[in-house]
Amino acid sequence: MTAERRSDLGIAGATLALAAAIAATALTFPAGQQDGDPGAALLPLLLAAVLAVLGATRVLAPLVVRSAPPPPEADGGPEEEPGPVLPVLGMLAVGAVSVWAMSWVGFVLGAALLLVGGALLSGERRWSRIALLAVLVPPVVYALFMWAFELRLPTGPLEAVLL
Repeated sequence: MTAERRSDLGIAGATLALAAAIAATALTFPAGQQDGDPGAALLPLLLAAVLAVLGATRVLAPLVVRSAPPPPEADGGPEEEPGPVLPVLGMLAVGAVSVWAMSWVGFVLGAALLLVGGALLSGERRWSRIALLAVLVPPVVYALFMWAFELRLPTGPLEAVLL
């Protein structure tokens, strides 16, 4: 099994696990209270279905579509490149840590942590661009959710300044 195939299977497994977790959580949501009301579980179940299809596609695609073998390298064998599993797992870890931290530091700092980690894992190395992204985007998103959508996000020390 090539490194690319292992990577595909790792990503597919993570996608299918996420789909199962979302579906299991959505099934605990209450049903709609009125006729024609789909209830709170509809959108998460649709998301879980889309993720399940994407995960299954990632597993089954090599069985359906056969690609040409890679050309041999100078030393006689194909050179295996590391797959994107580590950056994907790193991004999942950064996302989990930032969401966990939001209950203590608030949305703005938690989202800034997420954006910095995501930018670094994506290969961005220009600190000025990363800092600009982390400083400007979270307060704008926080303000949008608070005033335009009237949704409460986790508050922390910086949100007190924004209110």
